[in-house]
Amino acid sequence: MATINMPDIKVVIKEAIGGDPSSQEALLKLHKEFFPQYSQYLPYMEKRLLLPPIDEYGNIEHWWILEYDKHPAGFIMFKYVPLRDCSLGLLIAVKPAYRKLSVGQSKTLAEYLIKASLEQIKQDAYSAGRSIPVGMVVEVETSRLMLVYREYGFIELPVDYCSPPYIQGETTFENREALDKLEYLKSIIGIFPLGEAHADLRDPTLISELVLAFLVDHYHLPENNNAVCRVLGSIR
Repeated sequence: MATINMPDIKVVIKEAIGGDPSSQEALLKLHKEFFPQYSQYLPYMEKRLLLPPIDEYGNIEHWWILEYDKHPAGFIMFKYVPLRDCSLGLLIAVKPAYRKLSVGQSKTLAEYLIKASLEQIKQDAYSAGRSIPVGMVVEVETSRLMLVYREYGFIELPVDYCSPPYIQGETTFENREALDKLEYLKSIIGIFPLGEAHADLRDPTLISELVLAFLVDHYHLPENNNAVCRVLGSIR
């Protein structure tokens, strides 16, 4: 189990995937509390926590619990995608009582979790023999959240983005015909960049790779899916 001690001795990050049962239980509890709309993923999550961090596609997943003074205060879930040289930020939440706490040079615990994640993916890339990742790509559903993320360095990508309302193979239901009738969700997609990568975030080819990392590598849509093609065609 990986444990990361922060500059504030009261703050500790623990890896829940392959970690101790208390960390896994804490992550599932926080997930239920903050994202009840995603409860269909809980059976999959319970199984995933017991597996190695490298998934069947070669991606490295991290499900972190953040403890403050030995109490679960928040969590972040992200994955490093070697073939796209980026990571995907999946979920992040901090309990209200802890949201205004600062750690080191980070104004909030959420900002520190994001910065720690970026440092982790650099380590993942090094261990995989890959170049420095472009950064962590994130889907943002509300303008309020985007304003907060901008304070942490978030940059919106110039694309009309939408995503499916489910992740294939990770839900408690597998009625594909019913799922295909559900509407795709429009949102903003952007990135917390790693400056060391010296990437041109206006490059359409790079933007396409970052979009495909989510739609193909995460949601498991085929590249010739109509929605994928529409999103790629909208890159400005």
